[in-house]
Amino acid sequence: MRRRTLLKGLAATGIAAQLMPGVAVRAFAHALPRRGLMRTAGEPNNKAVVILRLYGGNDGLNTLVPVHNETYYRLRNRGTDRNVSILPEEALLLPDHPSLGLHPSLALLHELYAEGKMAAVQNVGYPNQDLSHFRSTDIWLTGTDAWTFETSGWYGRYLEEQFPDALNNLPTYPFAIEMGRFVTRALMGKNGPMGFALNDLRYLPAPASNSTDPTSYAAMETEYVRLVARQSHQFIGALMEANTAATEPTVEYPSQPALATELATIAKLIAAGVDTPVWLVTMEGYDTHHHQLPDHAARLAEIGRCIHTFQRDLESRGIADRVCLMTISEFGRRVESQGLGTDHGAAAPVLVVGNGVQPGIIGHDPDLVNLDPDDNLRFEFDFRQIYSSLMCQWLGAAPESLAPNVFPTLFAQVPIFKGASSTPIGAPAIIPQTVQLEGAWPNPARELAEVSVRGANGRSDLQIECWSAHGQLLARRAVPPTGIVRLDVRNWPTGNYMIRLHGDGVEQNQKLGVVR
Repeated sequence: MRRRTLLKGLAATGIAAQLMPGVAVRAFAHALPRRGLMRTAGEPNNKAVVILRLYGGNDGLNTLVPVHNETYYRLRNRGTDRNVSILPEEALLLPDHPSLGLHPSLALLHELYAEGKMAAVQNVGYPNQDLSHFRSTDIWLTGTDAWTFETSGWYGRYLEEQFPDALNNLPTYPFAIEMGRFVTRALMGKNGPMGFALNDLRYLPAPASNSTDPTSYAAMETEYVRLVARQSHQFIGALMEANTAATEPTVEYPSQPALATELATIAKLIAAGVDTPVWLVTMEGYDTHHHQLPDHAARLAEIGRCIHTFQRDLESRGIADRVCLMTISEFGRRVESQGLGTDHGAAAPVLVVGNGVQPGIIGHDPDLVNLDPDDNLRFEFDFRQIYSSLMCQWLGAAPESLAPNVFPTLFAQVPIFKGASSTPIGAPAIIPQTVQLEGAWPNPARELAEVSVRGANGRSDLQIECWSAHGQLLARRAVPPTGIVRLDVRNWPTGNYMIRLHGDGVEQNQKLGVVR
């Protein structure tokens, strides 16, 4: 068994996910002599991001409330005993954007917004939104299209491509740290994990033995496991030393939830010189099918307190100019409420907090009338635009390093950070396009499928084609101004088919399933 094969096996079991991070200092310095991601120890302007994953599907409409939108209040049953909306008088209005208000539980984030330390990117999602927690989480963590299945993550692939000798040469500190027992898919490379799981800095495990019997069964595999364990021991030791040398915070973090302790640890380690640029944390509890108003308010109050304290901690330590925090969630919630909660939705806002953000609202207020075929919000920004903006504007990556290995193509950046252009930069505005193949409904289909194309009005050159897996053209239709093309699939065998939209300067593909 080759070492790469073994590592894949370990990754599948979750063992290597804790043990195997690392990138080479020499390889990195040679491959990417740029600002931000350079691994010069103690360099004062090394930047870092904390990505906070709100697992369950955060309700963006109740986080950033459209206080003047009557459709929102009608569909959320305002004035009834089934109300799931945030009333205008309750919302915390944004001084520079009075049509929006933050949830009343986010008073501390409203304070940061007023100080110019917070941005919100509206309507973030992706084409052909998947409504499954697990699948949509995979899409966000892998950085792939909805119809592409990948086991590696977007940041893991980036690290793996930039630092091909990562397994043989280790820096002092990991290139990515996820708080918890395991790393998620975002930090997985194609050949194994490229991030490090940090759970407890109070315990240093004993180093692995250096002795190996070369004649024993699976000697090579055993030695490799020991090598990975020794590398893990090296990282834990370095992080424990930094933690011991660091000063305690002068601000008081909340006692709950665990996120507070994790953010306190991150601030402490960064201030002590740990130059890891990407940190991941996760908070659960955002799947608000029932009792949404009290449950969602409690979760938002928790992250509001934690993020606010984290920001004040960074400021007191003098490192607030080089650390930011970004929230992500696998999807938003449906516009129309269901009982006393909301169902899985699509687009939602991404919040970014820090001294380095270009403050304010990016994008338009949600359009609650022109919904997608599932009656969900249409996306305005692809989530990979957000990742690309983070990597290039904040962490200093070269735009050309992000495609095609990290993302399937270059995505236009969004001006999230100070110094960024006020218009999309770094790539043509691939997504969202004026014309967008939004997918088919239902999918999979049994009899009829409606293919939706956004922006078709005024275009006479657009066509929809459907191809079988064997390369047979089954249907070709001109796209009408309505953007809806109906396909009769009653005679098509069960299987997967490719829908192709093409025209002048447009070529997009999506998958259509047919079942019997």
